[in-house]
Amino acid sequence: MKNVFTITDLRRDTTEEMITFTLEVKDKPGLIQGQIKYELKKGIETELSSFSGLNDSHGYTEFTTLDLILDAETMKFYCESFDQYLRIDQYMNKAIKEAILDVYSSIPEFDGWDAVCHVDQEIFEAVDEAVENNVTELLEGES
Repeated sequence: MKNVFTITDLRRDTTEEMITFTLEVKDKPGLIQGQIKYELKKGIETELSSFSGLNDSHGYTEFTTLDLILDAETMKFYCESFDQYLRIDQYMNKAIKEAILDVYSSIPEFDGWDAVCHVDQEIFEAVDEAVENNVTELLEGES
């Protein structure tokens, strides 16, 4: 199944260690502001897919990795009613609800909670891909 979420406007907030982004649900109106926590790690060896290689004065490459953190507390979406970012299980934007109903409720093996968890995973995968495609810009200025 093709991911129905598109991620744009990635920005790195170094003070809060957050990546902010805009989430768009395919064929649904409106944009949703989101954020996810990240961790920076530095070292010579890495197996993470999101990285930028930096040459140092000793002639070897040191990698700065940008590792997204996914758990119930680290990916949130902006809720205008509460004027704060909330977890997907605390606040569900109308477009996300409609995506769950339109796409996932027709699949017999999904109950309501499974659909929410699957949507959460789909959004994370879309964010991860967007970060991987823009990691050079997000890590600009790191050394």
